[in-house]
Amino acid sequence: MLSLLQSCPDSNRHTFLYILHHLQRVSEKQDINKMSLMNLATVFGPSLLRPPVVGLGYNGPTVDISQEVVVQVQVVFCYLQCNNLPEAQTSLPHDTDAEEETTHM
Repeated sequence: MLSLLQSCPDSNRHTFLYILHHLQRVSEKQDINKMSLMNLATVFGPSLLRPPVVGLGYNGPTVDISQEVVVQVQVVFCYLQCNNLPEAQTSLPHDTDAEEETTHM
């Protein structure tokens, strides 16, 4: 699953990782906030992962949304249980051209 995450566009991957690390920190206080990893996955899984794209038309495959939500929760729960998630990059790489433009105005 980590290799799948690595295949995502940089901005999507880093945003997702940042949220996962934050949710892991939230779960560290589960004795106070009652938000275990499974509770967090249940709440945030359907928001963080979208359902698969289905074919258009009347004869296209249908998606059972209740089954899809279960899958989304399990995927996010699996990621939240990972102890070796890469860190999220929270700033853009330094752009020297942009800095020169602002300092020479």
